[in-house]
Amino acid sequence: MAAVSAIAAVAGTVISVAGAKAQAKAQARASRFNAAVAERNAKASDIDAEWSKIVSGLEAQDFLDDAESFNARVSSANRKNGWANTGTALDVYMDAIAEQEEEVSHMETRAIAKENQFREQSINMRMGAELQEIYARNYITAGKWRAAGAAASGVSKTAFLLR
Repeated sequence: MAAVSAIAAVAGTVISVAGAKAQAKAQARASRFNAAVAERNAKASDIDAEWSKIVSGLEAQDFLDDAESFNARVSSANRKNGWANTGTALDVYMDAIAEQEEEVSHMETRAIAKENQFREQSINMRMGAELQEIYARNYITAGKWRAAGAAASGVSKTAFLLR
């Protein structure tokens, strides 16, 4: 009877060790997958930052083109009406240009803020990927310790049953 119990204890030990190793590998694989997804998302966020910068630059240039056209029409209308770009007409013209420059400055500030937001998001995603890699290593280490503990417990049970 002791021999049967000892064989069962050994079999249980082998199964426990194999299960601990399999669990560790599966958990590590899942963490590495999560790390790969986070890294991919970080790259996508980097691309979003670059596109945001490009699109913002194009929008600012379109605005400046429209402003230049508007300013030319205002100057033309002033000349057509026989007004020189002096005095009140010049003041209005200069105020319009100042407002346009201020708007471009606001556009650039918003563009920088949006780009920085994407960059920060990218950094956070990379940090998450690194954390997942740490988890993967820890799962493997923990699995080895669980397997060693199961083996030691099995040896102890077997030795007790065979005495």
